[in-house]
Amino acid sequence: MFIEPAETQVRFLTVEQTARLDTALNAIAVDPTRFEAELATVDLDDLTRVRELVQAYRHRVLLRRDEAAAIARTNEDVGAKLRRKLGGVGAR
Repeated sequence: MFIEPAETQVRFLTVEQTARLDTALNAIAVDPTRFEAELATVDLDDLTRVRELVQAYRHRVLLRRDEAAAIARTNEDVGAKLRRKLGGVGAR
């Protein structure tokens, strides 16, 4: 019996996955000029800032998809955000 490796298997999105992907892409496409402008100001070697920018847009996507999803963040995600914010308090 031969099982084809996952890397070469043809994958199809379900209707639900397609709808979620479409929603996410449309949420970012709503304001591509702003996203591109913000991305252009970020030093791509500054991974922390790039991550913050991506998380902000991810949050916008979640808000557009489902308001309850916006508050369904993991403890680690919230804790990491608080540590970043508190770490920058003394630097200002």
